[in-house]
Amino acid sequence: MSFWSYRHLLEAGGNAESLLAKVARITTWSTACQFVWRGHPDQAWTLHSALFERVRRQLGADPSEVQLREAETRLLAQALRRGVGGTPGDPELQRLAVLQHHGTATRFIDVTTDPMIALWFACEDHDLDDRPGILFAIEVSKAKSVEWSDTRPVAEVVDSLGPDQLAVYWPRAIDARIQVQRGAFVFGHVPNDLATRAATSVPIRLPFWTVVQRQSVFGQRGPGRPPVPSILALSIPTHTKRRLLAILERSYGYSAETIYPDIDGFSRAYGRRSP
Repeated sequence: MSFWSYRHLLEAGGNAESLLAKVARITTWSTACQFVWRGHPDQAWTLHSALFERVRRQLGADPSEVQLREAETRLLAQALRRGVGGTPGDPELQRLAVLQHHGTATRFIDVTTDPMIALWFACEDHDLDDRPGILFAIEVSKAKSVEWSDTRPVAEVVDSLGPDQLAVYWPRAIDARIQVQRGAFVFGHVPNDLATRAATSVPIRLPFWTVVQRQSVFGQRGPGRPPVPSILALSIPTHTKRRLLAILERSYGYSAETIYPDIDGFSRAYGRRSP
């Protein structure tokens, strides 16, 4: 059983039509909610940043905030010394965003404001067609909004967050890819709770929901103010992935070429593994 199932946060997706209807249900659940989205092609994957994963491999255990910050400080110093990720006067957050965009392992986790783009990422890896995917809806209405112009060091931003508060960093349109993917980054203090840290490296509140609470989002709404979930997850069955990709390309124009509108995207669309 996955962590998300154990906490009653995982909803069965069903066929493509049913899954898309459930996505719509989340987006219209409450005017008090604001969601960002992330898709994984393998439901077993955790919600950790690449830097967290990198440090964990070195330590052989889940890193704490102190250990992650030490690695981040070394990373930023090396990038500045090498002159990559921006000019010497650029803010740390901006440098991390540029580095993340080009594949460097940072504390940021990529998200998008468009659930269809996240769904595409959950389905597009043909090597994982035999694994059920997962679509995360992360609620950020109470998150700290951090703008591109913020000049504070990343450690200062993290320390300014409240207990269990998430930060959302809204990047400038560095290039067409960020613009098309409607990208943003979430980050925050590494969770102190070890069970939560094993599932995610960002401070998302992960209460035990009941099955009834979760199903109320997708079924008949009861009286009173609706509960606001901190995160919900939709399972994407293996047999649904190809159908969803066809719908996303036909109805939304989302394909490898459009999601990656640059030479890297062209090469990805027509590379060795491409259909």
